[in-house]
Amino acid sequence: MLCVRCHAAGGVGVASAAGSSPGAFQTSLRSPGIEDTSDDASFMLSSTEVTPASSFEAEGSSLAQGIRGLGLARSVSEVGAPSLTYLPDMVVASAWDETKFLAGVQESKKAVDDEDKNGVDWALDSACGAAVPSLMLNAETLLQSSADAPADRWKEKTAERALRLYYHAKWLAERNYARAAEHRYHEAYRLASSARRSVLASHALARLGYFFVHWGRHDEAKSVLKHSMKLNTKSNPLAPFLHGMLARKTCEGELECLNVAEDQILNSGKQPSEELEVERSGLIAQIGYWREAETSPRHCFSSSDSAYVLICLGSHTAMLLNQILFK
Repeated sequence: MLCVRCHAAGGVGVASAAGSSPGAFQTSLRSPGIEDTSDDASFMLSSTEVTPASSFEAEGSSLAQGIRGLGLARSVSEVGAPSLTYLPDMVVASAWDETKFLAGVQESKKAVDDEDKNGVDWALDSACGAAVPSLMLNAETLLQSSADAPADRWKEKTAERALRLYYHAKWLAERNYARAAEHRYHEAYRLASSARRSVLASHALARLGYFFVHWGRHDEAKSVLKHSMKLNTKSNPLAPFLHGMLARKTCEGELECLNVAEDQILNSGKQPSEELEVERSGLIAQIGYWREAETSPRHCFSSSDSAYVLICLGSHTAMLLNQILFK
């Protein structure tokens, strides 16, 4: 086959923007297609499934391993957080209390609306051993009362709690608080799954995979993205796109592997952000060029990239010589 390795010459796309090494981070990294104005209620109204909001285009044991203390996560001092505040008087919600739950929702919204990470009080989250805004941690404590909600409201409230944790994870991940963000994405996935909200669960893992790519943790990204696709693909275009990009880069000349990875990209659908959609469009064009070029050398000239043309013609020449010599 024509220059199998050339198919994956474009790199890992999203990852290259942030660097490929584990220590490479961006600042103020934006999560794709997740707007603060999303209609939160749309996640809770369905009794058996989540309906994603219009602006939300958005494994058991193997996932549990990812919640371990991460050596890749930077320390509090490295990410610029203020010194920690220990809160012995933190509210403890041990039973269903709708007033406390609603207060938790309001505190959660205040926490994620705060754009100034240096202007908030920080506390130590003992669940993951990382710093988080104290307001966010207090909101999560209040939201825990959903665990004891009446049977007829448990799914709804658990899904709402999962969504708030999802937004907390987004806030933290965009500021590169990796350990705290990862823990919350996993919790959002766990709670959404228990409430049978597979769309929300799949989105939580897809966005975690997105940040894993940016943090250079490609193997972990492939794992959570693969599980995200098992949960949902119809309204989850991000997971197959990112998984396809990662797999495409590691196929190392294996045509069958490469075709599967490229088909994931081709079939992934419109991406939840303009940047990712531009990248997907570029990859689709690149994949189409090489697949066409395999059929005839005349297709080599359909690219304006002279390097592609030379590689294509050289590959066809090598194939022809190989056929002549070993005929």
